[in-house]
Amino acid sequence: MRPLILPFLLASCLVLAESASFESGLALYRGGHPREALDRFNDSEKAGEAEPLRGFYQGVCMAKIGDLPAAASRLLAYVSAQSSDPHGWFWLGRAQFLQKRFAEARASIRHSIDLDPKSFESHRTLG
Repeated sequence: MRPLILPFLLASCLVLAESASFESGLALYRGGHPREALDRFNDSEKAGEAEPLRGFYQGVCMAKIGDLPAAASRLLAYVSAQSSDPHGWFWLGRAQFLQKRFAEARASIRHSIDLDPKSFESHRTLG
């Protein structure tokens, strides 16, 4: 019976390590370390961890470190899958704005406001 315990424990540790990638990414993101957080989110993706918010956080981290084309691409993919997330639309608009894609940015941020009319950040961004 004992030989069966070791493979089970190993498998359990691997599952915990995979989910720890995303969770450690969140902790790094919240701590103001977007580059390191992005590395953890990418590790989570490589591990095949199912996490619906990963694309959002990857995109925001990319925007914060200045990789704007990648951020816009990742966030566009995210809002295509999660179209009712006003934060995703806001950050997509922000990445587009910083690339001087003003018409697209305006449309994305307007969509964010449509989804969350009380969003101060979105209203402030549109001026």
